[in-house]
Amino acid sequence: MRLAILVSFAAAALGAVPVLAADQSPPPQTGWQRPSPEQMEARRAAMEAKRATDIALLLGLRADQKPALDSFLASSRRHGMHDGRGPGHAPGDASSAQSEGTLAALDRMDQRIDQRDAEAKQRIEATKRFYAGLTPDQQQRFDAMAHLMRGQFGHRGMGGRDGGHHPMHAMG
Repeated sequence: MRLAILVSFAAAALGAVPVLAADQSPPPQTGWQRPSPEQMEARRAAMEAKRATDIALLLGLRADQKPALDSFLASSRRHGMHDGRGPGHAPGDASSAQSEGTLAALDRMDQRIDQRDAEAKQRIEATKRFYAGLTPDQQQRFDAMAHLMRGQFGHRGMGGRDGGHHPMHAMG
């Protein structure tokens, strides 16, 4: 009797192994999944287009002023934001950054600061050019929008970083 129980138990255990293996397959994916880079780029482009439309509406831009708005928004967009590590991080091997030494790391940091300063100056100049092309009423609206953006989100901006990432923060 014991032998029969042992044999049936062994047979059941051996028969259950493939069933257990089949049961351990991952369940079908449902719910949220990380968007692909193409999807993220499409979302970013759609948000930028919506922002441009909203700004044009709020400022009351004429059709002949919309190319200037597009140029302003394109030149005031922050660079280096889409690599997943935020502004100022150049893609590269982290292990090489750790082994480069203090002086090389400081030189690299100094280069990033110079690059950010140059980009900030470009945003300021783009804002000045765009602002100069507005009518006095539109300039007043632009000033009010910039004031509201700074007031609502503080001096740190919408992005949570000093100055934010919104083109309206290019005015300071």
